Amino acid sequence: MVTGWELVLVSFAALALIAGTDGAGTDKTYSVIGGGGTALRDFVSDAVGNATQDANYKGLYLPFYTVGTGVGQQAFLNSTYVYSIGDFPLSLKDYKSAFRPILQIPLSYGPVAIYANVTPEFHKSSTLQLSAPVAAAIFQGNITTWDDPAIVALNPNFTKLDPPIPAGAPIKVVGRTDSNAAAYAMSQWLQQAGNSTWLGGVNKTLPLFPKAKAVSGSGSAVTDYIGKTPGAIGFVDALAGKKAKLADAALLNQAGKFIRYSKGDWTFKGINITTPPSNSDGWASFNITNLPGAATYPVATVSLIFANQDLSEREAKGAAIKAVFGYLLGPSVQGAAKSYEQFPLDPAMLASSVQAVNSIRILDSRDWFQPELYPKLGPPYNVQYKNS
Repeated sequence: MVTGWELVLVSFAALALIAGTDGAGTDKTYSVIGGGGTALRDFVSDAVGNATQDANYKGLYLPFYTVGTGVGQQAFLNSTYVYSIGDFPLSLKDYKSAFRPILQIPLSYGPVAIYANVTPEFHKSSTLQLSAPVAAAIFQGNITTWDDPAIVALNPNFTKLDPPIPAGAPIKVVGRTDSNAAAYAMSQWLQQAGNSTWLGGVNKTLPLFPKAKAVSGSGSAVTDYIGKTPGAIGFVDALAGKKAKLADAALLNQAGKFIRYSKGDWTFKGINITTPPSNSDGWASFNITNLPGAATYPVATVSLIFANQDLSEREAKGAAIKAVFGYLLGPSVQGAAKSYEQFPLDPAMLASSVQAVNSIRILDSRDWFQPELYPKLGPPYNVQYKNS
């Protein structure tokens, strides 16, 4: 079986050879090149790797490069990539710079979690609890010790530990200096729920106070530091935390409940999430942070597919690209999301995403798909290959 890693690491020489087969002969092979967020590396790479084993997608070659959401977006906008996937939307400036119809299509939900290395005794018996105002004070350097009254008030077990947390035990904040979706989602929560205590605004990189540890590259750089450093605290995507075997904090949601991401209701039952049209600039300000609901986890991203709405000039390859998007929204990928600490779209959001994919204009799909395979492509993934 072809794995996601093999696809990610494919050589450019191989790409050149495969691109040369575009449109030639009856046994056609097409490369559909994408790239994007590092937090989505395993999820998307394995998904497109599995697609190559699906009989409905015979002949597709799907390299996906994990270069980060921001870099992936730029590579898509300048047409280096056919599509991109990332966990924050295009900025208003980038969206308007495209000068062509762009779609931003929800793919999955991804929690962002806070992780800390308090003491072994604490983690054996308790879960760290944090509110947005206290978290904001920690990440800004206003709260600097673990026995600060504001932390103890949220974590009464601190006073019952044996041995106790040493008086004045320092908090060691770690954060990434490069653009990342975790900072984007976390800063939204701190600003929305922080009761005006957060002064850093909404950013894809959080400003670090002078004594904070600065790292870059990926979430694993943050979790490595936390795991090795007593007193450390930081935030990353949930998959990075799980891989590092760290315990996530329970965060105070809008309903006044402390909740860990694994206990959250990711179907958003009874919550009306209003999404902008997929081809609008409204996504620049969209987020699902601090939503209502007693079981709602408050810090999350929406993973998005960035795609061109008009693929009719890409000859037969347009249908192949559309097929990839259909596969990503289909049951195989959505059903596997939780294995990667992502959560599948709720029914309303999924229906909206499928509708967006169906709005993509292509040439007749039979120019690419073998006639005997064509009937199989619609029902499994609800993708329509005739332009409306």
